[in-house]
Amino acid sequence: MSGVFNRSNLKKTIYYLKRNGIRAALAAIRERTQAAYMADYRYQEPEEEELNRQRSRLWENPVVFSILVPAFETPRVFLEQLAASLQAQTYPHWELLIGDASESDGVRQTVALWKDERIRYFPLTQNGGISENSNQLLPKAEGDYVGLLDHDDFLTSDALFHMAMAIERGRQEKREYGFLYSDEDKCDEAGKAFYEPHLKTDFNLDLFLTNNYVCHFLVMKRELIQELGFRKAYDGAQDYDLGLRAVARLMKEGKKAEEAVCHVSGVLYHWRCHASSTAANPESKAYAYEAGKRALEDFLRQQGWQAKVSHMRHVGFYRVDYEGGIFAQRPDVAAMGGKVISRGRIMATAFDPNNEPLYEGLPASYSGYMQRAVLTQDVSCLDMDYWKINPKYEKLIETFSEEIASKEGEDRLVLQKKLCEKLISLGYRLYWDPEWIRRKEER
Repeated sequence: MSGVFNRSNLKKTIYYLKRNGIRAALAAIRERTQAAYMADYRYQEPEEEELNRQRSRLWENPVVFSILVPAFETPRVFLEQLAASLQAQTYPHWELLIGDASESDGVRQTVALWKDERIRYFPLTQNGGISENSNQLLPKAEGDYVGLLDHDDFLTSDALFHMAMAIERGRQEKREYGFLYSDEDKCDEAGKAFYEPHLKTDFNLDLFLTNNYVCHFLVMKRELIQELGFRKAYDGAQDYDLGLRAVARLMKEGKKAEEAVCHVSGVLYHWRCHASSTAANPESKAYAYEAGKRALEDFLRQQGWQAKVSHMRHVGFYRVDYEGGIFAQRPDVAAMGGKVISRGRIMATAFDPNNEPLYEGLPASYSGYMQRAVLTQDVSCLDMDYWKINPKYEKLIETFSEEIASKEGEDRLVLQKKLCEKLISLGYRLYWDPEWIRRKEER
């Protein structure tokens, strides 16, 4: 239960109490202790046999990764663990770029001890903040993809191998990913105890419009990230701002975001928690949440979608409310579903790509794993008994429904799945909004 009861979560609970009051805090504590999502998690390093298999693989056209690390007075022990995690990679085609904005000489002295030509050190002329410091490093990247690594975090030894494998598979399918991201976990200050894994979904645009769930470990096409750069006005949420603008650029180029962005399943990044880190102390970068809100508002403006963005109870999570309703602003949404409650628990009215019901049986007052049960998101299938159809597509959906039913003679559940698959294949979205609540007894 170490992932539930620790100093980091105590700080988060106190901050949540200050923002939302005692009743909401007690409910959140009840969920955290009773549900205890991933409480038994233990990070397991791959077996040596598997690591050796990865090391022995021959790469015909290897992709090269440039790992960017803006450093500022980084404790030597953190920097050494970071560098060691790169040198332990089973995939050898990488370079580590360290941009040092420190006033002291500690970072330079530490880097000077490493005898690895793949590690490149750049003293920065001034400390301009995370975005400006990163921008000074960006032009120096020479790899095919640029990876973002915080100066106090570190990678698993197989991180770059799995990224390279995903990129290679994509190329075999004639698909060049704009960016890729992996799962992650948190670790204590010593970098020894691991907890709270964030096992992510494949790219989900509307979930991404509620929070930066992509986060770590992210690698992006060098040309794309060098073109976009980081924006100082969004310091604290600069990675979220970058991700949103990258998605906007890919969509503008006519690419479907879900096909141009790749989720690499598996924990590949360890996010260190200490007194000054956002992971451990949400108050340490409260300004970041406002920056994230502004980045999201900017994305919506770029799309021409009129909407209001507001903070949710949990920091770093946002609610987007569209003027006139989502159908008035989003022609890409064919239908929407909501939360149906029966006897105080959520009924399954939406399904994931494996046709598994989402949030079925979860207490209605709970937020779910990583707050997902209270976040808007795209889903693979909606229950036709509990959905609302975009008026623009009523005739289209009715035609599809009749066509599928007449040809297949299918029962309702199979028809429902095939209809949803058809809509998604044509580029439409199925949108789930947990704040559209109905109770079964009211039907």
